[in-house]
Amino acid sequence: MGQTILGVFYLVERGVAKRRSLKRLKLFRLPFLLTLIFVAYSLLVTPPDFFRGALLIATLWLIFLVVYLLSKSSARGIIKKLIDCCRNI
Repeated sequence: MGQTILGVFYLVERGVAKRRSLKRLKLFRLPFLLTLIFVAYSLLVTPPDFFRGALLIATLWLIFLVVYLLSKSSARGIIKKLIDCCRNI
């Protein structure tokens, strides 16, 4: 299972690397790999704390999504305006 997971991961990563428009998605490599591992493990064995693991994976995706959105130039401008607004008070 481990080799299959890593093979799928490398296959998707190679596809993302070929397209310049998707290079910004490289940030999501860690949550994607951990999701693949979690899904494969869940297919083999039903973990007793499945929902806690799923919640952890979902939280990890949410954190990486927020970081991705904040790294965009338009979001940086909004954050800078908010910080400047708070400094003036």
